[in-house]
Parts: sequence; C-alpha cells; structure tokens
Amino acid sequence: MRLSPGLMPVCASGWPGAGFKARYAAAALGVFSILAAIIFHNDFAQQSEMTAFLKNLAIGGGMFMVAAFGPGRFSLDRG
Repeated sequence: MRLSPGLMPVCASGWPGAGFKARYAAAALGVFSILAAIIFHNDFAQQSEMTAFLKNLAIGGGMFMVAAFGPGRFSLDRG
C-alpha cells in the first residue's frame, strides 16, 4: 500500500503533537517537508512557488528542532 504525498503529513502529524515517538516522527516529517520543497516547488519564477518552497523549508526546520531537542515536558514517551 502506497501513501499519497497528501496523506503522509496528515497521518504522521499527530505523533509529534501528542509526544509519542516525537523525535522519530518529527525527523521523518522534516525530511518529507524538505524533499517536498525540492521536488515540487522548484519553479522560482512564480511567486507562489517561492512562497510554498520557503514554507516547506520553515516547517522542515521546525520539525528538525523538535527532533533535536525533544518534545518537551508534556510528552507521552518522555524521550
């Protein structure tokens, strides 16, 4: 079974929010966001594509911060 690119972030976004295996899920979502930016938003002549590219980079950076520093005090797995 293949996950579509639109379904993966919806299914995986609950894990970092709940704090369950947040580091792994955030790292996976960070890689996914960076790859989506590079693959799908590479026409920088259009302003909307540049905005979507920078949005995906910002989301990826935020996910890498959660992966590096952990989910915080109120997580389910404390790790």
